[in-house]
Amino acid sequence: MVIEFIAVALLGYLLGSIPCGVIVTRLMRGTDVREHGSGKTGATNVLRTVGVKAGSITLICDVGKAAVAVWLGGLIMATGTACVSGMEIDSHSGAQALAGIMVIAGHSWPVFLKFRGGRGVGAFFGGFLVIYWPVALGSGLVLLAVAILSRYVSLGSITGMLISFIAMLVLLLVGWISQWEYVAYAGVAAIIIIFQHRDNIQRLLAGEEHKLGEKAE
Repeated sequence: MVIEFIAVALLGYLLGSIPCGVIVTRLMRGTDVREHGSGKTGATNVLRTVGVKAGSITLICDVGKAAVAVWLGGLIMATGTACVSGMEIDSHSGAQALAGIMVIAGHSWPVFLKFRGGRGVGAFFGGFLVIYWPVALGSGLVLLAVAILSRYVSLGSITGMLISFIAMLVLLLVGWISQWEYVAYAGVAAIIIIFQHRDNIQRLLAGEEHKLGEKAE
């Protein structure tokens, strides 16, 4: 079972490392998105750098690679339980959560780009749609609403992440879900993604954050 978990982690990381934003911008504009704007490879920077079409394609790709990784992780570890440090883990939900976290890690620190990637938001929601789509859709709508109303995508992303974790924790506490591994997924993902937004948080506090619709330099 240890070998299967290692395989799931490697699969998730390698799929997450696929640099969708770099590929899309090179094909559509012949440029490297890392040389513009925030220097990140995610859909937001591609949107600001190349445009709506390229940004949308990048987002679909980022969401898709994460969804595939989590789905495959669940297939690899379909049934059974594992015990880690005295804690019982459902192998299926644990594998899905592990694959999802590793996709975010791969997207944020891709091996193919010398560990310089995106912030992981699209990858998170891609995996979350497979893990628990009702909360994924709800928190995604919160993200969009906050981003549109405030015109700060970063604020929407951070808010959406926190709502995702809080919602999953509440569902676990009231007994609507039983997989604590899914709550761990949302919690670890929130920590990674908020860490990846640390420069955005500084600019938000200073009133210098880029607004939605502004083109990247």
